[in-house]
Amino acid sequence: MELKKAARGCGQVSGLWRRTGARVATLCVLVCGGVVSASGAAGTFDPAWGGAGIVVAPTSGGHLAAVAAQADGKVIAAGFETTGATDRNGAALTQWVVRRFAPSGTPDMGFGTSGVVRLFGSYPGDEALDCAVDSAGRIVVVGLRGVATNNRGAYATLLAVARFTATGTLDMSFGAGGVVQPGFSGFTLGRDGRVVTQTDGRIVIGTLGTYSKKAQGKTVDVACLAAIRYLASGAPDTSFDGDGLAFQGLSGPSVSFGRGRTVGIQSDGGIVVGGNVSNAGLNPAWTVARFQPTGAADTSFGVVTGPVGENLHSLRIDAADRIVAAGRRAQGSAGADALVRRYGPGGSLDTTFAQSGEFLSAVAGTDYAGDVAIQSDGSIVLALTAETSPGSQVYDFAPMRLLDSGLVDSSYGTGGIGPNTGMPSVGTWAWSVAILPNGDAVIGGRAPASPTAWVIAEYLP
Repeated sequence: MELKKAARGCGQVSGLWRRTGARVATLCVLVCGGVVSASGAAGTFDPAWGGAGIVVAPTSGGHLAAVAAQADGKVIAAGFETTGATDRNGAALTQWVVRRFAPSGTPDMGFGTSGVVRLFGSYPGDEALDCAVDSAGRIVVVGLRGVATNNRGAYATLLAVARFTATGTLDMSFGAGGVVQPGFSGFTLGRDGRVVTQTDGRIVIGTLGTYSKKAQGKTVDVACLAAIRYLASGAPDTSFDGDGLAFQGLSGPSVSFGRGRTVGIQSDGGIVVGGNVSNAGLNPAWTVARFQPTGAADTSFGVVTGPVGENLHSLRIDAADRIVAAGRRAQGSAGADALVRRYGPGGSLDTTFAQSGEFLSAVAGTDYAGDVAIQSDGSIVLALTAETSPGSQVYDFAPMRLLDSGLVDSSYGTGGIGPNTGMPSVGTWAWSVAILPNGDAVIGGRAPASPTAWVIAEYLP
């Protein structure tokens, strides 16, 4: 893997990141005006996690979708696995899976059964999409579940929210038996969602969907970014746009989410949701919208959009209420590059960040930021996935850290990129990142080929 050009906003970059038979990344470069040394601890594996900084959990099929950090340093991971059974058409049944790991990386035996909780599993498409830990230590998971639509085996895959106690049992004080099935008159929810929690226990789901309207005598579906807010009990928060659901119509025919968390809450309670709106040719452009604490669309923020060919995968809100959005930009035959933009609290591009408000990676071949997290000093950690060599279509973790200014942090790993030595040989995709109380970045992803596995690595700050 090599650096193909200077990272925008990062000064001179030259050198080679190459693979050896031991899958070790090496690099000697000049970055941001200083000579990079691989001897620093920042951005290297934390050996306290799994003995070497990596935990690999083999699965029968499925993948990890998200990680979250607890206040005690334990790590939550959520996703799905196959059950081993099939439906009447031979499709594999899947189930939500939530794992908790001790700070050492071993399964937390006080959680569920041997550190694992499994939920649903009667239909194909049952999968957890995101997870969060609330201020009371409860675990909130959003995902998809199958729901029967008749007695002949037909079903629909719908959005669902579940809350678990600290021991991994369903929280019976939430919704119906620990589960809420969202549904709103006149609005069709999409099959995607991300979750954040408020300090008062309320839960915010960032999602998408459509509503129908009349236009020139025809009924058309309008693609929307949406937010749902629940009380701690699981009841819709009717102080949020009347029924707990707020949405903003977009200009394209469809909208989708990226891989990471695409919803955040600002200090005044305003909710920011990001996604990708497609034009008639199904070409994506990333899109960010904001809702006021009441659920009203923030018209002063408007709808922030990027050029066609960019995918937003994640966003976070920093301590100054700025919005850090990360994803990728298509580069034609050259693949794609990881892209990060920072917006002010009101949605305007922060031109003090990197180069005119955006950072574009310099890793050769295709790479993208699956998720982003912000450390206490404002540094930005990217769950970057990159090709092992240009055109190989074999990918690995390539975690990167940017300074608050948007420049590559040359003290992190090697030239700003952490190691991936010891990852499964089939390659790995980084999909989620969370910051632990000790400052470590925990990055979760998956080995996509046989044998499939959940992969979680922890990097020193």
